[in-house]
Amino acid sequence: RQSLYSDQVFCLRQKCLYLVLALKLAKQHMRNWRWQKCVEEASKELENIGIVLSRNARTVMGWYNSFRVKRKFTLPVPKKELPPFLQQNPELCTTIKEYCRENLSDLSIEFLFQYLHKTILPQLVEAETKVRKDDMEEEEYQKELRRILKPYRLVTVCMSTVQRWLHLLGFKYELRKKSYYVDGHEKPATVQYRHYFCKRYRAKDG
Repeated sequence: RQSLYSDQVFCLRQKCLYLVLALKLAKQHMRNWRWQKCVEEASKELENIGIVLSRNARTVMGWYNSFRVKRKFTLPVPKKELPPFLQQNPELCTTIKEYCRENLSDLSIEFLFQYLHKTILPQLVEAETKVRKDDMEEEEYQKELRRILKPYRLVTVCMSTVQRWLHLLGFKYELRKKSYYVDGHEKPATVQYRHYFCKRYRAKDG
């Protein structure tokens, strides 16, 4: 079941008004008026009471044609825009995505939550205050963190926020299966060991 935003509900209600009135006029004047005429007159009546969703009769006729097929309205899928915090901090956004990819085998909401609160957010506070988290009282740290988050319309970064961010960044939850495979070839520890192995192999070969 698809949940609707308030603006979508508003538009759907107005579309219903257009179609109900146009169909009522069509029933009253079915022998004399064409369908387009019914739609045009319905649009004029609605405009007179301040409802102006569309002045184009063909647009309204298109709503009805679409509705008539499945007897329900179809809604465009809204674009999933990143929240202000991630939009306005693209470097942090990239860092978070890279960290998630490097730790896919352990990735969870709790896992990313810990990373954000132990690494990312303390770095933000330090960049703003020039003071490390370890050198601050917890109350002072939380106060500075709230001040930094406020312009992004955030009070805190809770579990539900982290879950929403993960989803918007393209990560989704799936049950782990026996056949579950995670490509860890590019994990930092793996890359480091690969360099070490190659050097050791060449030394033996020489």
